[in-house]
This record gives sequence, C-alpha cells and structure tokens, in this order.
Amino acid sequence: MKQNDKRIMNWQKKNKGIKNIIKIILIICLLFSCGRNNQKLNKKRLISDYHSIEDSLKRKAVVFLFDNMAEHTSDIPGNIWYRRLPDSEILDNEFLTDDIDLAFRLWNKYPWADSVPVDIFMNYLLPYKVYGEEPSNWRSFFHQKYKDSLVSFMKTYSTDDIKISNNLYYVILVDEVGSWFKYSSTSSFKARHPGLNELMETKSADCYGWSYLNVMILRSLGIPSAIDFLPLWGRKNGSHYTEVFWDNKEQKFRTASGRELYSPEHSLYPAKVFRFTYKNQSLWKDSIAPHTGQEPFVLECLKNNHLKDVTDEHAQTATIDIRLNTTSDFAYICVFNYGEWHPVYWGRKQDDNTFRFENMGVNVMYRIAVPKGSGYEIASPIFICDSTGNHIHFSPCYDQKIEMSISKLNTGKQSWVEKGKIYGFYYLDEKSDWRLLNEQSSPADSTIIFENAPSGTLYLLQDKDATRRLARPFTYDNGKQIFW
Repeated sequence: MKQNDKRIMNWQKKNKGIKNIIKIILIICLLFSCGRNNQKLNKKRLISDYHSIEDSLKRKAVVFLFDNMAEHTSDIPGNIWYRRLPDSEILDNEFLTDDIDLAFRLWNKYPWADSVPVDIFMNYLLPYKVYGEEPSNWRSFFHQKYKDSLVSFMKTYSTDDIKISNNLYYVILVDEVGSWFKYSSTSSFKARHPGLNELMETKSADCYGWSYLNVMILRSLGIPSAIDFLPLWGRKNGSHYTEVFWDNKEQKFRTASGRELYSPEHSLYPAKVFRFTYKNQSLWKDSIAPHTGQEPFVLECLKNNHLKDVTDEHAQTATIDIRLNTTSDFAYICVFNYGEWHPVYWGRKQDDNTFRFENMGVNVMYRIAVPKGSGYEIASPIFICDSTGNHIHFSPCYDQKIEMSISKLNTGKQSWVEKGKIYGFYYLDEKSDWRLLNEQSSPADSTIIFENAPSGTLYLLQDKDATRRLARPFTYDNGKQIFW
C-alpha cells in the first residue's frame, strides 16, 4: 500500500505540474492573442486615434481608405507561386497609422509638390499600395534611402528648377535608381503584382515592374503617382506600362519628358490608356457588366473596378460609332497586334443599332468584332479613325498599278529588310482580306522592290521565315511607308 501511495503521490505531483504548465501556456496564448487583436484592422479604433480637431483630415483619410478597400487584394509570394488575400485580412492598425502619418508629413512638404489637391492626395499619394502588390514599408524605406539626395538636389538646382517634378524624376529615378535597378525584357516575379521585397531582390524588371518601383519612389518623395497602361498599342505591336506623376505647375498628371505615350515622331499612338486607382471607379460593375448579360467577356483587364479611362489625358480622342448586323448588345473594337486582331475596348449597342466606342485614340487602325461562343469574330472592314474622327476605308485600285521600294516591316525592333531573306508582299483587298501579290528575295539590305501593286490600299511585308509576325500594315505615299 505504501508503495502504491508513493506512486499515486508522484503521479499527482506530475499531473499538477503538467496542469500548471498548460495553464501558463494558455495564459501566454491568451495574452498573445489579445495583443494581436489589438493590432488587427479596426476602422473605429483607427478613427478614434485621430480625435483632435487638427486630425479631421486624417479621419477623412481613414474613411477613404476603408470605404475603397473592399475589393483590394494582395499577392503574397511563396516558394513557388503566390497567394491572393484580401487587404482587410493582412493589414493592421499599426501599419496603417504609421503609413498614413508619413503620407501626411510628405504631402505639400517639398517645393516640387507643394500644392497637391486633397482628392489627388487621397487617391495617388495616401494609399499604402500601388495596385495588387503585398503592402510593405516602401514609403519609409525610399524616403530614408533618398533623403540625402533630396537635400543635394535642392542645393544644386535653382529655385525654379526645384519646383519642377520632371527635374527630380530624372535626378532620382533615372540617374540614381538606374545605377542599381536595370531593365530586362523578361521578369521573374512570383507574384502578378511585384511588391517591394521582390523588386529589391531581382533589381531588374520590364516596364511593368519598373512602373511599380517608380510609383513607390515618387510617392515616397511626396509626388502623387500612379501606373498608366495600354492593353495594346495602336500603331505598334505589344503593350506598355508606365508611371505618371503629378505636375505641380500644370496641375495634372504627366509622363516624364521623352517618355510620352503619344509621339508621332516615334510612331507612338495609344488606342486606349487606363490608370490603376485606389478609389473604386465601378468601371466593371456599373459600366460594363450590366450590359454583357450571360455572354463571356474576353477583355479580362477591364473586369476591374479600380481602373480609370485616361486616354484623353495622353492623346487626342474621338467617339467611334459603327452600325453592325448582330443581335449582340455589345461589341469589341480591335487593334492589329502581331498579325492578328485583338480587342482593346468594348462598346454598347445604341437605340439606332449602332455600337458606340468612347474616348478612342485617333490616327489608329481599327476593326470591330462581336462575341461568339467564348471568344469573338471579326464583323467589320478595316478602317482608320483620323484626327477629325472620320473613318477612312480602303479599296484597292487595280487600274492604277504602282512600283514600291520597301525598306522596313515595322517601326520597332527587327524592322529593316535584310539581304537574302524571302519576303511576302500583301495588299488589302476590297473585302479587308490580305492578298499575296508576290514572294521574292531581297537583293540588298533595306531595299526590296515590288511591281504592279494596286494603289490606294494598305500593304504588309512579311518575313517568310520569321517565328513572330512582326509586320505592320502601311500605306504608301510619295515613295514613303506610313505604318499603322
């Protein structure tokens, strides 16, 4: 019995010790949990932190951030891919408070951005993110990184030069950032939207990654900024992303000088330009989705309520009305890209059975398509919308043949005719189909001649051995190719 009593007593002591350990663990967990709960995102608590009269604008800023946060998500990079989480689940009060306070300290602090309107501040300087990336301390990181450069800039430049954001752009984002961050035609980001950590890890990116980095840096310098993007160019192949920033003098957004999206000299003509915004613009929800019905909508980039159409901020635009024989309630307007027609925007059917495409870039070649199954089919001839908004159509004149000396396929890379290569020369017929006129080898670089081409239409010179269809349509005027 005594031995059993000892065993029982020892077991009770051990059990009591285990219970005490469990209690301690529970208490620690509870305290840790309470601490975490205190840091979780809480709108009322955050507003209450700004209780003084002079904090009234900060309270409005908190309301603005929360009111427009519902659809914002973040890409969280993993070992292989990324997770997408709602911002409301990953942000906390401490992070937002610190970021808001710094944004306010930067607002109107510097002479290059000393009169930023409240609405511009709220949407393009205050937000804790560019668009879609994982929130981070990029604002404080870059402000600290370039604080000495700002002092040097203000000492080196004249008073008038200091006040111009474009000058600061080239000193910081071109000269200094360009010394450690490089351009690459390909990017290796795990997330769709690169955050600070991935950008600093790779230290290289294409125009997409560069624009994210530059917006972060510009905002850290007190300059409202955003990303503007072209789903596809109007008169060249490919798409493009760039940062825009607030011009304090002109009181509007702009690109850096020499990096404009509209430049006839460099054959840059945008068909559509959109801007990522923090504020909910309801572009998809209110403007598009109610009119698409049950039909698939192929323009995935427009299924977004945080986009603003800013085409007319970069180029001259026009409204394009086209009558189509279709039962569909909407249609697509397409541009030519790598040899095919791709939708770049959409239009609603009007009461008179025309389809309206608003705010389209002019001096661009278009074609209209209608929904078919899960895709679309072409439903109109090719036309050019000129600078007055008129539509120019093409029909070849077979009675007036011309000889054409051709030097280029397009205005971009790999554009010049090369000696010894075989090229196919096409013209646009009266049905807007490409007809092969002839195939022949080029006798010299930058020159190939085709005879008996019908006049008054569009032409296409295609490298027969090319793996990519780089050729762009062109007109021919007084011996000169004009690419579309």
